[in-house]
Amino acid sequence: MKFSHWKYIYWILLAVALFLMVRLSLDAGISGDELVHKEQAVKVMDYFYSGGSDKGALHTPKTNLKYYGQSFDNLMELVSRVFQIDDIMTLRHVGNAAAGWLIILFASLIALLLSGYHAAAITVLALVFAPRFLGHSFNNLKDIPFALGSTAFAYYLIRYIKEFTQVKGSVIVGLIASIAFTLSIRAGGLILFGYFGLAVGVMLLLHPSELKKQAVNVGLVVLGGYFAGLLLWPYGLINPIVNPLKSLVVMSDYPVTIRQVFEGKVYWSDQLPWYYLIKYISITTPIAVLLGVLLFVLSSLLRKVKNIDRVILGMLSFMIVFPLLFVIAKHSNVYGGWRHMLFVYPLIAVLCGIGWSRLMSNWARELIVSIALIGLLLNPISFTARSHPYQYLYFNQFVGGWENAYGNYEGDYYFHSVSAACDWIKEKNKTKKITVASNFWIGWDFRDNSNITTKYVSYYERGKEDWDYAIIGNSYIQPSQLKNKVWPPSNTVHTIEVDKHPICIVLKRTTREDIKGYRDAKDGQYSKAIAHFERAVKADPGNANVWLTLGKCYKEKGITDRAKMCFNQSVNIYPNYEPALVQLAKLEFEADRSMYAIDLLQQVIEQNSKYLRAYVELAHIYIQLGQMHEASYWLLKCNEVHPGYEPAKELQQQIFSESRKNYNIRKISNIHQTKIIQS
Repeated sequence: MKFSHWKYIYWILLAVALFLMVRLSLDAGISGDELVHKEQAVKVMDYFYSGGSDKGALHTPKTNLKYYGQSFDNLMELVSRVFQIDDIMTLRHVGNAAAGWLIILFASLIALLLSGYHAAAITVLALVFAPRFLGHSFNNLKDIPFALGSTAFAYYLIRYIKEFTQVKGSVIVGLIASIAFTLSIRAGGLILFGYFGLAVGVMLLLHPSELKKQAVNVGLVVLGGYFAGLLLWPYGLINPIVNPLKSLVVMSDYPVTIRQVFEGKVYWSDQLPWYYLIKYISITTPIAVLLGVLLFVLSSLLRKVKNIDRVILGMLSFMIVFPLLFVIAKHSNVYGGWRHMLFVYPLIAVLCGIGWSRLMSNWARELIVSIALIGLLLNPISFTARSHPYQYLYFNQFVGGWENAYGNYEGDYYFHSVSAACDWIKEKNKTKKITVASNFWIGWDFRDNSNITTKYVSYYERGKEDWDYAIIGNSYIQPSQLKNKVWPPSNTVHTIEVDKHPICIVLKRTTREDIKGYRDAKDGQYSKAIAHFERAVKADPGNANVWLTLGKCYKEKGITDRAKMCFNQSVNIYPNYEPALVQLAKLEFEADRSMYAIDLLQQVIEQNSKYLRAYVELAHIYIQLGQMHEASYWLLKCNEVHPGYEPAKELQQQIFSESRKNYNIRKISNIHQTKIIQS
């Protein structure tokens, strides 16, 4: 049989992929959202174990997790309870790796159905050596299981289309199960009903006589998929019709926004450029895969395709393009690269596999194409090997790899590397009682270390907390500091790197003068605080917040030249540090340089439109300049960003009261003048 050897290559690749993915997942750290989802899974199981009386899973005002089905997290918690597995994180990671492998299985089965074993084998390679996909398969229990459900649905949908006039019961069960599983992860799974309806509608145009028979199938798939998808979701169960739709609305316009590095600038996630997703896909997908998709498109335009194949390939393409266009058109809140859209990647890999396989018309071309494909995959293969377990940081040659992406795009945004830093501290300190702070929650990593106390700390305000070591991931570090090597600071004792660029550091405390300074400043003892802070900046000259607070103390003492020097030093360390820029603006205004002060505050707003204090300070300046209209303008802009911000409301009320007072004075004066004239 033609290309028969590809059958063996395909199954060998699948077997090796399963072993590698499960083994590699054992090295994974805890991902950014994992702990909160784990805790929600505990609440969900408590809900079911208590027969619905424990309603903690329905009260999630901070996390909004009641809107997630998160069935995979819930299943892992259930397995942990039933089999009494204490190390649930390892269970979760192995389970997620298995889910990632199942994605590869279903995607490659799609390619096998459409183009044979050579396409299926290439699809496996396009997924295993896509470092972003592989990295997320270790510990992302939201996006990987969702992608599994979506990919399995695509496989059964294609079989449904192929077997439309004689659909097997196993296909109907597969559609129900895949829809239910996807919906049970998050409400966005409702989109699968739309895909199914579109496919049914198109096929009925080709086979109108099938309407009666397919009505039964459609009813089974829709009802079975919908209600089965709610079985492990308390919020969905208590109101099966309304609540999933509410969740879809909330998740489509997610209320939590975070700051993201993109093209070397910092954006709020709901203010990213429209092309954010398109660019991220193009610079993080292996070039071999992108080229394979291009080959698929070009070959599809040049070859004759049967009606049924046209429907199938059209549906696959639609399931890739539509979600991306919808998110772009709706300007949805996305962040963390394109992990929210990871479910489209397995289908991209399928098109890649088909595209490359279409060039293999004889053994000579097969050999040439295989060599070319392997050559193009060397870049992601090399990165996969040397960056483990941080493969999800991959950038392709379009941006010069991780070397040039560092500081221009998000780094370890899921804090995978923090667990490795915890391991380093545990190895270094086995008995001494210490406190470890971090800008990520690390309590789980130290759960068996009674001698280690943990706490959360913001990197830029790290001096305010007492700790012996601090673990800092490079997420939310200013890009200018990363690129100019201001970060890591001088008291770094350990770094975790990818291609010689630090993604996580361990700091060792060299002084506690900063803590004393903050304490005295809070108590209004500015002279003592100044003495402590001066010693602190000598020990750690790279702490922008210490310089800022030292400047405030000098300002309180009336030593404005020294205060200005401190604020400038803070800005030199952290060029876009909003609190320091605001303090400089206030000093400039007090020195009768109002236009410079206004420019500084407008600069703050331009770089961070959600820094509300800048609007209020700007309004204060305009009020003192007597320009009430300008003051009101900036307060209204503030209200657009954050309706109900109390300082802005109070200042607006003050302007309104002053305006009424002045209006009444002018009115009384006019009446008085009229009486004088009349007399």
